[in-house]
Amino acid sequence: MTQKGSVDFVIKCYPKSGDYAGGVMSRFLESKKVGDKLLMKGPVGYITYKGGNIMQILYPEGKDPMRITKLALLAGGSGITPHFNIMDAVYRARESGIEVKMLYSNKTLKDILLR
Repeated sequence: MTQKGSVDFVIKCYPKSGDYAGGVMSRFLESKKVGDKLLMKGPVGYITYKGGNIMQILYPEGKDPMRITKLALLAGGSGITPHFNIMDAVYRARESGIEVKMLYSNKTLKDILLR
């Protein structure tokens, strides 16, 4: 995850099942081939991990960056994606000394991404 000029995604596409038509975005992405290009925008979150052990809350009223030592993450389903990126950045900055704990849940075992 240190390459420049590209980004990797983990995407789980849910097939149609009974009355469930599958997610609009996952159906769109499933129609793409490896190597296809997409126009993307982001990240546009309210909390930014600046690296080391510095985080900044951008809303409300753009607060000053703060030094953290512990971080708790709560994720469900495909919500693991941004959390995984935060954990990867914290891991790569091991000298920061941030203790990270995460609670992650899914409906079924086969739904788990990034095993």
